Amino acid sequence: INAEYMGNNPLIHRPNQIIEKTKSNDGAWVVNGIPQLTAVDLQNVGFTIYDMKRLSAFIKMVVDIQVITDLLPILSLLYFSKRMVISPDGSRGVILTMAQSVVMLGVGLQHKSIQELVQSGLGIGATQINALIFQSLKSIYDYLELILTEEKESEDKPNEDENTNQNNEKAPPKKKKKRVSNET
Repeated sequence: INAEYMGNNPLIHRPNQIIEKTKSNDGAWVVNGIPQLTAVDLQNVGFTIYDMKRLSAFIKMVVDIQVITDLLPILSLLYFSKRMVISPDGSRGVILTMAQSVVMLGVGLQHKSIQELVQSGLGIGATQINALIFQSLKSIYDYLELILTEEKESEDKPNEDENTNQNNEKAPPKKKKKRVSNET
C-alpha cells in the first residue's frame, strides 16, 4: 500500500467528517439519509431473541457455523445496506475489513458455501474463511447486543410523568412495605 495514499485517505484520518449523522424525531440515528438499525427493525426483519442466542452460542464457540447459516443473509443485508454505521450511543458501528466484507458478501448475499469461496480464486482456505466469518459475526453480535441493551434500558426507565406530581415537583419515592414474619 502506498504511504502517500494512506496519508491522504480521509476514511482513516477524518472519519467523523465523512459521516453525516443526525437524529430522527424518534431518537434513532440517521446517516446520509439511511436510518440506523434499531431493536424494532430487528423484529421487523424476523430476527428473534432465539436468533440472538444462537449467534451468542456461535461467538462463544459452543455451536458450529451450520447452526447460524440462516442468519448470514439477514445480517449481511443489514450490514451492506449501511444500517450498522453508527451505534445507538453515537459511536462508530460495525467496521469490517475488506477480506471480512468479501466473505460476508459471498456467504451472506451470494449464498455461496465455504467450499465455493475457496474454489472461487480468493486465495484463502476454508480455515481462513471460517475465521473471517467468525470475526465479522463477533463485530455484528457486539453491535446487536448494544442495540438490544439500549432498547431494554430505555424500556426500564420510569416515565417522567409517573415521578412528578401536579406542581411539577418530584414525587417522593414509594416506600416498600415490610413483610411480616409469622415466626414466633
